[in-house]
Amino acid sequence: MALKNILILSGQDGYTDKLIGLLKTGDFDLRISDNLADAAVKIASFPVSLFLINYNSILKAERSNLIALFRDARKTKLVLYHVPADATRRLAFYRMGAYRVLDDQYESTDIVYFCRNALVEVASDGELKESSFSGSLQDFNLAGLINNFGKEKRSGVLRVQTPVGSGKIYFNNGHIYHAVAGYQKGEDAVFYMLTWNKGWFSMRTLPMKSIRNRIQLSNICLLLHAEQVRSEFFARLQELGGLNNQIRVIHQGDLFQIEKDPVFKDFIEKMNEFRGIYAVIGFSPYKMLATLDQLIQLKNSNNLEFREVAGEIGDLYVDEAYEGIGLAERLLTSTEVTELRTKLNAQELFSGKLLILGTKNCGKTDFIRLFNQGSRSGVRTNQDLDFTKVELDKDFYLQVFGIGMDKKLTGIIKKLSEGLLGYIFLINAEEPEVLEYSNYLMNYLVKTYNVPWACAVTNLDKKNIDQLRKIRSSLTIPPNRDVLMCDVTNKDDVRKVIMSLRGSEE
Repeated sequence: MALKNILILSGQDGYTDKLIGLLKTGDFDLRISDNLADAAVKIASFPVSLFLINYNSILKAERSNLIALFRDARKTKLVLYHVPADATRRLAFYRMGAYRVLDDQYESTDIVYFCRNALVEVASDGELKESSFSGSLQDFNLAGLINNFGKEKRSGVLRVQTPVGSGKIYFNNGHIYHAVAGYQKGEDAVFYMLTWNKGWFSMRTLPMKSIRNRIQLSNICLLLHAEQVRSEFFARLQELGGLNNQIRVIHQGDLFQIEKDPVFKDFIEKMNEFRGIYAVIGFSPYKMLATLDQLIQLKNSNNLEFREVAGEIGDLYVDEAYEGIGLAERLLTSTEVTELRTKLNAQELFSGKLLILGTKNCGKTDFIRLFNQGSRSGVRTNQDLDFTKVELDKDFYLQVFGIGMDKKLTGIIKKLSEGLLGYIFLINAEEPEVLEYSNYLMNYLVKTYNVPWACAVTNLDKKNIDQLRKIRSSLTIPPNRDVLMCDVTNKDDVRKVIMSLRGSEE
């Protein structure tokens, strides 16, 4: 008889209680743990086929303990459930080794159905025999995957996880019969997912079965139609200013008075905070293009407010190796956060922008990774730009941008100047040829934007004080301004640089 042993790390909430009740009525051998240590013992002594972890049960866990648990459970199917619908966080769990991450849109009955499917191909010796295929959308584009799975007459579920959303496409004998991505369903969900180009996918093969198709178009017709839809999508997107804008609805009270359509009311009610375009589409009750049409109408009637993010933010990808999942200890203590807010003149603010400026090899990305530790937002990066949101306190966060010192720098900073609280210059000791240009840019920015700043030298042996003095003497900055050595992989060094921020007049 096939093993159907399930271990649950419970969050001790009503959601899990209902799930446990449903699983007990099935043919499962069910074990329950309420802490990481007990779960680790059961994993070691109990032949687990499926390990379910309630997201709420690990919120306060130390990252090192959680990583150890994932490592110990690597021979079983580890599934996280009741995870907030945050794609970045889900990608972090996949990176750590999760077999599947189920967000909080999954009902208890959905999870039980998932458990049954996940255990379908467990052999009598306990070895998992599932046939699966996974990879990166940067290596295998989604249209190509759909085409190949159709040719191979695959039956199964293609799951797609990206920084902007997640979705599933269901195949039966190669034909797509259903799809879902957020609130988007059917053909429109496929069209929506085909606008994504960065993230991860996994295909889980299931036996072919008799199914009533919800999508009538053939795969090739879907792909051909998708090209037209994509073209219209990006044309409408251009009218809204592209992916570099976040939006929210204003004058909601007036709109509620005018518009009586309950669907429209539900739509705008969820847009009382700034959101990216993809986030809006993900929860919209309208189809993708219809959602953009609604937004364009709101824009034309002056009921839409825009907030710009980084110039190239639409091209950033999640740096999964250093994904933040909100479990690590934060870099700064509460006392240091209070002091930093004073230094940045941000005592009354909820948020602001901090720029980390340096050449490509100065280590700015690693610097930002350490600053970001303990935050829930992953670091997004491309060749020229890094971005993350660092949660310093429950009511204060910084949008941190890492920007290369090149000809595009001044233009990008101009776009980011609204809400700018400070900047940190990182000078690469191994690039003396760009020191003069870095010095010029630093002086230009100090004079142009009167905000606190700091300066540090990276890639420098701490014993080499003479080289530090030489670099310091080459910089035309006030004599009372500290220039620190910084190992961008050392927490204490990064903390000291951040806390050295101060205004030019000090």
